[in-house]
Amino acid sequence: MSHKSSSHFIKTGSGILIGNQQISEGSKSTLITRSGALGNSNPGSRGKPDAIQNQNPGGASSSLETISRRLSPEYKDYQQKFNSPPLSQRFDTKNYDPERFKELAKDSKATIEVFHKTTVDEARTAIHAEIEGLVDNAQPIEQPICKSVDLDFKVNGPAPYTHMDVKHPVGSEILRKQNQTIDIKTMAYRMGNEIIDQKERFCRFEQGPESSENVLHLVDLAYVPSHEKEIVKKCCLKGAGSSEGIQFLNDK
Repeated sequence: MSHKSSSHFIKTGSGILIGNQQISEGSKSTLITRSGALGNSNPGSRGKPDAIQNQNPGGASSSLETISRRLSPEYKDYQQKFNSPPLSQRFDTKNYDPERFKELAKDSKATIEVFHKTTVDEARTAIHAEIEGLVDNAQPIEQPICKSVDLDFKVNGPAPYTHMDVKHPVGSEILRKQNQTIDIKTMAYRMGNEIIDQKERFCRFEQGPESSENVLHLVDLAYVPSHEKEIVKKCCLKGAGSSEGIQFLNDK
C-alpha cells in the first residue's frame, strides 16, 4: 500500500466533515468511516474489492467478540491498535445464531463474501438491539438497492421503523491515538446533524423508507469510555435537535 501523504477531510458518519489535515494513505482506513463511527476503518468499505475475506467464521460456541475477531482481521487489528485495553465494557453474548450473524456482518455491496471492521460492528449492534427489543428481525439491504439506499439494515419494526442505521462514536483516547484534533463534543454534535440529514436522504428512493419516521438510528457507545458517554449522548442529541428515532446502546 502506498504511503504518500495527501490532504483529506475526516468523516464521522456518512459524510460528516470534521477537519482537514495531512494523513497518510496507510492511516486513512482508521480515520474515515462509512456508517458513523469515527474510528471505523475503510471508507466505503462495503464495496471495496480488495477487502479482507473470511478465513475462520467461528462456531456456535463463540461469543460475539470471538466470532467478530475471526471473521475480520481488520476488526481484530482495530481492537489491538485503538481499543486495547477495551475503553468500555461492551455487550457480548453467545445467545445468537452464528450463520445469521455472518449474513448481517458481511459486505452487502460486495460481489464476494467479505467482512470489514465497520460491517462487523454494525452486525454486533443489530444483534444487541434485537436482544434489547429495540428492533425486530434486522436484515441486510440486498443489491442493487443497498447501492442507492445507504442505510445499514431493513427491520420489521417495531412500528414505525422499517430501516435502521448504526453509528459508532469514539472517545477522546481513540481520537488521540488517531492523531485527531477534534474533540468528542464536536464529533458527537456533527454526528447528530448527520443523523437528521440521513433520516430524510433516502426517502425518495425506490424501496427506501417512506418517511424519516421510518428510520431508527442506533448510536452504539462501545468505543466511548464510561466517563465520556453522557457527554457524547448530550452533544449528539443537541446536534440532532431531538431524540426522536435515536436510541443508544452500551451507554452505561
